[in-house]
Amino acid sequence: MTRLIEKINQIVEETTISVPREAVRAAIPFSSTIRQTLRDYYEAVDVHFFTTLILKEHAERLSKDLMYNLIRSDIPRLNGLTYVELGDILGRQDAALRLMALGEYFGFWRIAHPKRIMPNLNLSHWDSLANQGMVWIDTSRFPKLSVPVRAM
Repeated sequence: MTRLIEKINQIVEETTISVPREAVRAAIPFSSTIRQTLRDYYEAVDVHFFTTLILKEHAERLSKDLMYNLIRSDIPRLNGLTYVELGDILGRQDAALRLMALGEYFGFWRIAHPKRIMPNLNLSHWDSLANQGMVWIDTSRFPKLSVPVRAM
């Protein structure tokens, strides 16, 4: 693993928290004051398997560092890269999904997953498709990142 990949992993660890879907649903009944306080400090991004909470203030400070490391890393391309492929590069699939959430939060890309692509299916179908690797990075609306990373 290169130093750049290690730095990307470090940024992911410092700026994100994985929260199971059930915990997010359980938090819904909280008072509006608690929900607003959470929104002030965290941004929630659905990566299908869990929700990633982005620590806003810390992530904002590291956004340029993340972009710098992504551009210079060993990642051959971003568009269409699945969480399985990215997990192989980063060494952990949870880090891959959390990085995908960070990228979506910053507007680098959008996460494509079954619920977004096929909203009329049910959770068991979405889970089945996601477990087969159908969660990936979509940079098609983000021209700066549509080209291979090394070409930038």
